[in-house]
Amino acid sequence: MAQFRRPSRRHARAGFALLGALPAAGFALDAAAIQPRAFEHQTEADFEPGGLDGVVITAQGRIQLAPKLDPADGFPDTATAVYDAVAIGDHAYLVLGPSGALAKVGPQGDAELLAELTQGQPFALAAYRGGLVAACAAGGQEGAVTLVSISQEGETEELATLAETPYAWAVLPQDDGSLILGVGSPGKVVRWAPGQDDPAAVETLLETEHDHVLSLAQAQAGTLYAGTSGEGLVYRLTPDGQGGYDAFVVLDAAEPEIAALLVGEDGTLYAATADTEQAKPGRLEEPNDVNVGEADTSEDPAEADDPEADPAESDEDAAAEPDAADEPAIDANEQADAAPDAPAAELADAAPAKPTPEMRDRLRELLRKRLEASRKSGALAAGGLDAGDADAPKGRPARAAESTSGNAVYAIDSLGFVTEVFRDSVAIYDLAWDADGHLLAATGDEGQVYRIHPAAPDAAVVGDLDAKQAAALVVLPSGPVVGSAQPAGAVRLDTDPSAQGVYISPVLDADRVSLWGQASITATLPGEAALLVETRSGNVADPDAGPWSAWSDARSFGPDPDRGEFDPLAFPVEAPPARYLQYRLTLVSDGESAPNVDAIRLSHTSPNQAPSIDSLTFDYPELESDPDADRDPEIDLEWETADPDEDRLRYTLEARAADSARFVPLATDFEDDSFAWDTRRAPDGRYVVRLTATDAPDNPADMALTRRRVSDPLVVDNTPPAITGVAVETRGRSATISADLSDALSILESIGYAVDDDEEFQTALPEDLLLDSTQERWSVTLRGLARGAHVLTLRARDARGNVARAAVPFTID
Repeated sequence: MAQFRRPSRRHARAGFALLGALPAAGFALDAAAIQPRAFEHQTEADFEPGGLDGVVITAQGRIQLAPKLDPADGFPDTATAVYDAVAIGDHAYLVLGPSGALAKVGPQGDAELLAELTQGQPFALAAYRGGLVAACAAGGQEGAVTLVSISQEGETEELATLAETPYAWAVLPQDDGSLILGVGSPGKVVRWAPGQDDPAAVETLLETEHDHVLSLAQAQAGTLYAGTSGEGLVYRLTPDGQGGYDAFVVLDAAEPEIAALLVGEDGTLYAATADTEQAKPGRLEEPNDVNVGEADTSEDPAEADDPEADPAESDEDAAAEPDAADEPAIDANEQADAAPDAPAAELADAAPAKPTPEMRDRLRELLRKRLEASRKSGALAAGGLDAGDADAPKGRPARAAESTSGNAVYAIDSLGFVTEVFRDSVAIYDLAWDADGHLLAATGDEGQVYRIHPAAPDAAVVGDLDAKQAAALVVLPSGPVVGSAQPAGAVRLDTDPSAQGVYISPVLDADRVSLWGQASITATLPGEAALLVETRSGNVADPDAGPWSAWSDARSFGPDPDRGEFDPLAFPVEAPPARYLQYRLTLVSDGESAPNVDAIRLSHTSPNQAPSIDSLTFDYPELESDPDADRDPEIDLEWETADPDEDRLRYTLEARAADSARFVPLATDFEDDSFAWDTRRAPDGRYVVRLTATDAPDNPADMALTRRRVSDPLVVDNTPPAITGVAVETRGRSATISADLSDALSILESIGYAVDDDEEFQTALPEDLLLDSTQERWSVTLRGLARGAHVLTLRARDARGNVARAAVPFTID
């Protein structure tokens, strides 16, 4: 069974004082009037931190039962790995290493050992002439590969020993009894045929510059695919009509090893990579945090009911196509693109032996359309074209998108375009199709089997083995069988779901003691499938660190003829008031149908908490450089507030003079977090301002709470300074003018004077040389004055920008 994962431990914030039990009276209030909050889980990222036992979380954010894992018994202790596996009928055959044993696993998961292969390590196995054939590699520089025929009962016969071939990694039997092998080192594709004069003779079909050919696959019309190690290339070998093959590289992967190849019914090739350096625990990417939906491959009822509808051609395509009589013949790749539902064999039979210029032009047009689509979607990368095309790219094709981590499954369509349909931090060792048309991938180093929907694309773990590696994969009528390594074994993934599975949510933190209200679950309950729901609560973040409440009695949901397909399952959360909550879902199958959970919502609320006012500040207007400019009489008031319940807040501002006990309103019932106070309507003096914040907008009148804060003292000063005690003393052509300057509230900020028609005022200092008080004595001596009448204009400005002027006439005799 899949291992149970404990929810991640969550720690309370540093400095948080744990709340005690809430008094009962606190919840006797009309709690419905308080704005409730809710936890909503509906995406893969929401559910992923929880504990899983017999369930999986899909990329669409769905909890569903995992397939049953039935481990097979009877494997020898000396075996550490399953090298390869083949399905024949309702049995799976597996070769083990390093012991070289052949094991047979039945539809019920029963295993038996059939034979011991002593000729070397049986890295490759295939069905052959009613039985099996194993390619046993001796390895080393002088090693050889021995081909061994094996009956379904375990009887063995050596067919041939291929000298100077240390390793054989893949074998493809042909209808004529010959065998095509991927070998190394060096990496080659060779063909061996029985009944020849030299039993060990092989024909080389492809000689690469790499150490090994690790994987092989065969498509219609004899086309072969070969995957290599070292550079991660996939070759296409197309029969040339003369007994040989034309080779072309269709994929240059970012990863160094192509470990598995698989051809789909539509001719798409799937290539899996296995860079073991990138097979690390943990996920490569974060789980989906949005609901992305899922691919719908069902037939459109409208199209199915329309006898004149042509699914292979839209109106737009029809308008763009020439008449059939004028259309030249096209090759198999083009037909596959134009009519994806046509059988692959028919397409292969329809392909002419040699392309025509018209066919090349048509192919270029199809490629142009596909490239335009790829620019919009960003999903396709150019791969190879047919090797015989004059416009085919020379050398190696465009490399698949570079990646610094993880391994991938690439899809290469009939025109050579490459799409990445899966990537994660695993090594992908084998691929197979399940009964529903999903792609299964056997991976390491966490021994997981993924189910991949190539059209979406999306993936989910459907098998979590105890072994470190899921190394080989075959699909029987009773379900997939996975061969494992470290340790060696076999596990059957039952086509029926597990009888039941459990999901425990991560700990939900309401931030403070809360009353838990209603819950609703969006779920599908087909047949007699059922869903059980339990909840518990506590006031410590880790349920194991201190007592929580017991799990509530399980609330059961089953078939309900009155419930609509998408109607949620609603129920009250039966857990005591507390800060933390967990829910537990038990999914129960009826043997054929299984429940699915798509979303859950749990409401909670708490007694209202008062808002806080963190600061209340004021700023005087900045003084203009020109004292004659209009002054700004406004004082800017600003504040910062918060509400633990995230309630909306409204404010009232009041001011109190220093010689008064009464606050006078400045502004009431507003939502802004600042206020410009026009002080011209207030008498000069010293004041404090008081801010009142209330959460009344989101709470009933008898539950609304307020907080107040008083500012530091501030000055309202709209009166200019006073100029008094003006005196003039003349002597010869000099004059000394003096005056007393004072302000009731503000420090004097500047002094200046101008004589007669001077346009610029001269800056002056008081007699003590410091402008630092509200009282200053000022004087100036003017020399070299002309005889006659003169006028000195004196100007004083206080710190609030108020300006006073005085004209002082005098005469020089």
